[in-house]
Amino acid sequence: MSEIAKLIVFDWDGTLMDSEARIVACLRAAIRETGLPGHDDGALRNIIGLGLREALRTLYPDEDESALETLVRHYRHHFLEADATPSPL
Repeated sequence: MSEIAKLIVFDWDGTLMDSEARIVACLRAAIRETGLPGHDDGALRNIIGLGLREALRTLYPDEDESALETLVRHYRHHFLEADATPSPL
């Protein structure tokens, strides 16, 4: 006897869609806007997969919470509204 699946789970990011280039582009734009020192693409790719605040704290361990919150705000703006970097499927 076969059952109909009630739930199907997809691992979207990194499996069905590659958002790495978009994340790096948005991080670069946000870092530039906040005036913090930049990082190379390798360093930015290395923090992908961490939570956003943990990732930014890894990149900028000596910055205060206010600076990191500004960086979060700029990153979210770029990722959700401003960036047009394609995320290939």
